[in-house]
Amino acid sequence: TSLELATQECDSVEIVKLLLQAGANPTSSKRAHDSALTIAAKESLDILPLLIRHAPTPGDLNYVDSE
Repeated sequence: TSLELATQECDSVEIVKLLLQAGANPTSSKRAHDSALTIAAKESLDILPLLIRHAPTPGDLNYVDSE
């Protein structure tokens, strides 16, 4: 997704904010790809708190992809 790419490639708070305001979901991901939230957590990125605040539901933060 665009949010995954922005998270992985530039860690830009402003770009991520714009994508979130446009409705991007930080827990959404393409098959076989990590979500923006997972990428930020793995890389200890500064945008992690912003992505957590925009997670659609708290349960999404505990989701484990079993595939």
